[in-house]
Amino acid sequence: MLDLLFVLVLGTLALSGFATSFTGWAFLVVGVCGILLAIGVTHAAGVLGWPLVAPVVVVTALFFLLGGPLCLRSTGDAALLPGPTTLSGLADQAVFGWKDMLTTLPPVDGDGPLLVLPWLLGLVVGLVGTASSRVRLRRAWMTALLPVLVLTLVLVAVILLGVRHPQSVIVQGALFAAAALAWLAIRARRASASVHGGTSGWGGSRSARRWW
Repeated sequence: MLDLLFVLVLGTLALSGFATSFTGWAFLVVGVCGILLAIGVTHAAGVLGWPLVAPVVVVTALFFLLGGPLCLRSTGDAALLPGPTTLSGLADQAVFGWKDMLTTLPPVDGDGPLLVLPWLLGLVVGLVGTASSRVRLRRAWMTALLPVLVLTLVLVAVILLGVRHPQSVIVQGALFAAAALAWLAIRARRASASVHGGTSGWGGSRSARRWW
């Protein structure tokens, strides 16, 4: 469960980089909702021993099912059951929203359709961060580093897309680095103990051995 907490904390810190790109804080609420949902789905799939494709399918469905009410309220596409217009709007923002973000003078409307970007990133962070934290590689240091590296790449992506003020990068980077180093130390210690103990997973549980 500690790994899930770090995925949430690091993911939230990464998404906070959009603060200078959006008006208000709706972007962070939407992004954190995505992280929490994806963490829950991916963790449950791992505990149940489902293949990796299962949480991918569920998270994709959640993106389209909840994307309208969360991200497209200003366009009138907030129906609980998404129609063709909502689905096409979400897909369009997922594919082309990055370009709109880079070419629009910030801050953009905090209740506009570009909220799809933090929503999508939150889901990706929760899914990939949680899945990678359960992967067991041949070398202990690679096992410890993998999810931290994944979350760091998300931070870099957000900085490239949304951070406009250097001072915000310093603060965000310092907080992220502190949390990332703490997580890396914990994971390295666990991975080393697992290797010395001769188990295939941290603690050698059956559910851990069945995972990806």
